This record gives sequence, C-alpha cells and structure tokens, in this order.
Amino acid sequence: MKRAVICLVACVLMGANSAPVALAGEVMPVDERTVTVAQTDESPPEAGSESGEDAPQVEPEPPSPALLTATDEVVEDPPLVLPPILINRVSAGVTGDADHDYIELHNPNPDDVFLDSWQLVVKRKDGKDLQVFTLHGTVKAKSYILIAASKVASGQLVPDLKLSKNLVYVDGIVQLLNNTGQVIEHISWGTDTGFPALSTGKMINRNYTPEGVPYISGDLTKDFDYTEAIKAGPERAGGYIAYVAPVNRCAGLMISEIAANVAADKQFIELYNPTSLPIILDGCLLQTNRSTTKSYALSGTLQPGGYVSILVSTTGLTLTKTTTGTVYLLSSDGKEEMDARSYDGLAAETSWAWFGESDWRQTFSATPGQANVWQKFLPCDPGYERNLETGRCRKIVVESAPEDCGPGKYRSPETNRCRKVEAADVLTPCKSGQYRNPETGRCRSLASAASVPTPCKPDQERNPETNRCRKKPAAGIPESAFAVEPIKETGKAFAGWWVLGGLGTLAVGRGAWEWRSEMLAGIRKIASFFTSGK
Repeated sequence: MKRAVICLVACVLMGANSAPVALAGEVMPVDERTVTVAQTDESPPEAGSESGEDAPQVEPEPPSPALLTATDEVVEDPPLVLPPILINRVSAGVTGDADHDYIELHNPNPDDVFLDSWQLVVKRKDGKDLQVFTLHGTVKAKSYILIAASKVASGQLVPDLKLSKNLVYVDGIVQLLNNTGQVIEHISWGTDTGFPALSTGKMINRNYTPEGVPYISGDLTKDFDYTEAIKAGPERAGGYIAYVAPVNRCAGLMISEIAANVAADKQFIELYNPTSLPIILDGCLLQTNRSTTKSYALSGTLQPGGYVSILVSTTGLTLTKTTTGTVYLLSSDGKEEMDARSYDGLAAETSWAWFGESDWRQTFSATPGQANVWQKFLPCDPGYERNLETGRCRKIVVESAPEDCGPGKYRSPETNRCRKVEAADVLTPCKSGQYRNPETGRCRSLASAASVPTPCKPDQERNPETNRCRKKPAAGIPESAFAVEPIKETGKAFAGWWVLGGLGTLAVGRGAWEWRSEMLAGIRKIASFFTSGK
C-alpha cells in the first residue's frame, strides 16, 4: 500500500484535539507512528484572502523530481500480518447470572483460518485452571467464536463452546495459547493488572480503528477498554467449525491377550495385527464392561504381524479381575464394535490369551507385546518340578554318590546302607598244600585232588555218585529166581483180618476197664473247668 500525502490534511481537518486515527492496515494509534510529508511550492493562503468561488482554482503541479529529497520519498508500508485469532471480549459483569458471562474470540483476517489444537485457558490469578478449551477446527473469515453458557440471554443464542463455570470477577485471567504452548494473548483483571475487577454490567472490549483494524500493540490498556457490558447477539456466534476426523475402524485389528487378575500396575490389554498391511490406530477406542462412558483412544501405527500392549493403569479404564469381564475395541466415533473378548473366573497371575482361530485359553505365562505362550500351571519355585500326574510341585531329588562306609563296614546292595562286616563272613585261609573247593567252600588237599582215589576195603564198594566207599550188600541172601507176586484176596485171607480186628478191640476194652477210675476223674476235672469258666 502506498501512502499518499494526505495525513497532514486529515490531521488539520480533524483538529488538534481529535482522537487518534489509524490508517487502514495500521495496528496502533496514528499519533504513535512517524508520518512523512512531501514538500510543495504551494503556500497556505494569507489571512484575509478570498476563498470559495471567488478564489481562483489553481491545479497543483506535482513536485519536481529534482526537488525531492530522501525524506520526501513515498514510503511503502510492510504488509500487515494479523494473528489467526484474537481475544475480542470478556464479559463477567452480572453476579450470579451465567448468561452474561462469555468470552468472544475473533478472526480479523479476510480468509478462513485453521486452528490446530490451540487452547483457551480460563483461570484464577493464583494459576488454578477453571476451564480449558481445545480449538481444533476452522474459524470463518471476519467471524467470531462465542464461549458462553448453554444459552445466552440475548435471543437464547446457542454458543459455539459451552462455558460450564462462571468467570472470576476478581483477579481473573484469560489466555490464548497456540499448539506449541506459547501464550499469544493474556488478559487479566483485578489487583495490579491495569483493569479493575469486573463489576456488574462491565466488560473488557478490544479497540479497533475506524477501518476495522484491531489494536495489537501488546499494551493491555491501549488494546482494550473497560466498558459497559454488551450482550452477545446472533452475529457473534457460528464462526467456528470444529474439525471432525474421518471415522477410523482399525479394520483387521483384534484383541489378543487380557491380563486382568494380576496386580493393578501389571494389568494390560494386548492388540494384534494379523493382516499383511499396517493398521493406523489413531482414534480407535478401548472400553470395558465396567464403564460405557469411559474410553481410551489409541494412536500410532501397528505393523503387519505386530503386537502392542496397553497398560490399563495409563488409560483410566477398569478391568474386572475375578468374575466375568469384557474388553471392547470400538471405531473412532464409538459407534461400531470392531472386536470384543469376554473372560470369566481367571486364576491369579494368569492372562486370557488367543492361540489361533477360536482357541482362547488361560495361561500362566503372560507375554505383553509378544506372541502368546501357553503354560498350564504356575511355574514351580526353584528346586521344585511339576508332577505331571498330580499337577503339583515336588522337590527335585538330586542323586549323590554314596559316602564311604569306613573301615570294617560295607554298603549293602539291597538297602544301600552300611553294614558291619561279620567275622564269620571272613573265610580262614586254607593250609599249605590245600585249596578251597569252589563247590563246597571247603579246603581240600592238593595231593588228593590230583591222585587216584584210595581203593575201598574188601567188604566195600565205591559209590559212583559220591565217589566214596560204602559197605557192600550182604552176600548170604540169595536172590529170588522169580519176581515177587501180590497176594490174591481169598476168603481165608479176609477171615484173618476179622480175627486181628477182634483181638484189637478186646485189648482196647481191657485197657479202658483198667483205667476207668482215672479216666472218669479226668473227665470231671475237664467239665468243672468249663463250668467254672461260665
């Protein structure tokens, strides 16, 4: 923009006592900036000279280039750069009526601007945040963002953002921060701030030039005025369009392991990408059966075949430990259930893990962020092993070499215990000229073993089995010339047996009669014994 030689004329027309005026594109009052005036040959009319229609109209000639100096050159202002958004008004003027509490932001630029996670912070002078608004979206050109209660008093206008708490009337602060945390604007009121406490019907309002350019000098008392409160009208809302990200469904992502019945700082939910393509996790939600209003937003990218483990303690979620629980994987808008996994009655120090297809099992080997490992039992303590028959831990038996039993003792191969060597077990060495027969264990003469046996006596013969001498059978008994024949049963032979039986019976009867007294006495004695026993 080229500055014409009009500033001096404007100042003369408005008078010396008029309020400062900023030219279009200026960002501070005119009286604070240097104005360069071009010199001409024309002189002001003398006092008393004629003017109006009677005065001749003389067309001024442009100054000769030869007469221009360095200070006479036309100056080109740098283009004015305005912030994407400014704090425009802060109204906290009616005690107890939140409808009159509002904050107004303004986009002074001729084009739409996009705010990438800017923040508006409402706080007290002691630094405690009362409310923080995240601005992530588009602000229309020359439009406003209204932050107020659900409905402001004027026309029941619906604000762009809801102010849930009243502003602090004494010693309050409003700050505008960009996405790096830099404070773009800071407005405060109350003690040592330049503005008094906001009282009934008052507000802090930004100053503008007649051309509509905002004052942004950085001086709070110059950029703003403490004025009568103005209620927000319909034109002060609707300029903000919040960014709505596309719905991310995390297609293909699945829940692969849940560790619930463990210490709170060890609980985790594991996700797995079984596909051949990376999965963008941004915005997808985790939720549990314990709360349908709380969720945790995922972020990042999971590569093919990759695992990611999320510590539950960092999510604000709660897992059911010992009874039935469920973990949900939702789309970024929370409207679609992409995966869900339930578990029930998990043992302590276990996880509910996926082992392919529909195979889910409890395992004592939790593997966050890694492929799952099935372990049926809890690992035994050092020095113990799992008995596969009972499923219990048993002490590992280490077989060691047996100790020496010591002198005079030996280890029994049957009991593996030490036993005393008995004296009888030690065989007396055979005498000289003898050897021990391995069959009988006895000593034998070497000469007898090697010589011919001594001949038996005349009435003896050698037993071929024992090699010993034995007496010969009697030679006076002649051998029978025929074989012994059995006696045939005849009537005479049968009668002989009857005679022998009768004689035997008489002998027994005779004895019984002779010993009758003794036998009766014995019988009585035996009877009295049994009678007395009853």
